[in-house]
Amino acid sequence: MLYKVAIYLRLSREDKEAFTDYQKESNSISSQRTLIENFIDEQKDMAIYDTYVDDGWSGLHFNRPGFLSMMKAIEDGVVNCVIVKDLSRLGRDYIEVGRLIQKTFPAFFVRFIAINDNFDSLYADFNERDLMVPVKNFINDFYCRDISKKVRSCQKIKREKGEFIGAFPVYGYKRERGNHHHLVVDEEAACIVKKIFQWKIEGYSPNAIADKLNKLGVLSPYAYKKSKGEQYFSGFVKDENTQWSQVTIRRILQDETYLGTLVQGKTGKLNYKMKKVQIKDKDQWVRVSGMHEPLINKKDFELVGRLLMADCRALKKEKTSYKFAGFLYCGDCGEQMHRRKNHGKAGDRIYYICGTHNRGRGCTRHSIAEEVLEQKILEQMPTIQAEKVDRKLLTTFVERIYVYDKDKIEVVFWLEVQERKLRG
Repeated sequence: MLYKVAIYLRLSREDKEAFTDYQKESNSISSQRTLIENFIDEQKDMAIYDTYVDDGWSGLHFNRPGFLSMMKAIEDGVVNCVIVKDLSRLGRDYIEVGRLIQKTFPAFFVRFIAINDNFDSLYADFNERDLMVPVKNFINDFYCRDISKKVRSCQKIKREKGEFIGAFPVYGYKRERGNHHHLVVDEEAACIVKKIFQWKIEGYSPNAIADKLNKLGVLSPYAYKKSKGEQYFSGFVKDENTQWSQVTIRRILQDETYLGTLVQGKTGKLNYKMKKVQIKDKDQWVRVSGMHEPLINKKDFELVGRLLMADCRALKKEKTSYKFAGFLYCGDCGEQMHRRKNHGKAGDRIYYICGTHNRGRGCTRHSIAEEVLEQKILEQMPTIQAEKVDRKLLTTFVERIYVYDKDKIEVVFWLEVQERKLRG
């Protein structure tokens, strides 16, 4: 009988990193290939059908392209013998490897040989098949768990030292040449990041900022990284022609990386055998400040954070929400005030009324015109000359405003308001 052989070769990233130089070479794809081909040359009843390679794939999972192609050949009946260097090359999950050797391969009349483990299913007796192989598979599985533990420990140390170990730097940064664990500013992308923060402070909503960038033809973070030749992958992206979105804008506006703080360890796997990623609580993230050049100063970052918390949808056919959206509350019932516009011969007049009263559920109107409201706020600003304040940016100084009536309002200013640099 002539055996049509499938040579299967596998080497994981963990194998490359964990072994000594000698062991790295002995486990390399080329050395595995040479060992198996030499073995086949010594057999008179074997011919190579094809070679299947999974370079850089973990042995814990079996959705590897090379392995799946080999299984397809077995199911099609064109392969009736599989040869590997040792059992760990086939896989490191002792349950799945045991199922393959004891059920799947026999079901398709496939002979299985692991050269260095001296296992050949054609000649294996009970002790080899049912005792020796399960024990070796269990040891291979345990090895994988041990390596996973060591890798996680090493990554934790690097994170705490402030070394960047992520796959891709955040938009606006790139890896430093000669030191891939350090981030430097990507000037082209950093310019866009600064614009995004500036537009938000000026009152643009995240959706309006996204529209603005798309109309200007600015590449989205995904498209930008692809244009630079990076093999970039993002779980958020479904289309390679993706554009800017309000979700992307919000993610940038909330990213502490732009403060010069390296934030890592946001996610983690449930265990070494599962690919599913779990999002960690923010208090579990590893933060190390001062590890790279900041793009945004702390005051602007905090201001944007407060603006996002008070963010409201923009009005129809407008790019920004109204000036006091998310800031204005009825002093009596605590409900948000509603904006109204009166059309008159002298022009439009904007005023605000109590939301509870607007829905007909009690309270009173508490009506106040926008220009009156602005003047009242300016009068309460400590040590700041009203004429120096740009009224378009008035809410950047304010945390919350309570309206009791047109003559009485209470303004809660943000801390350090006297030190804030006036804009305009």
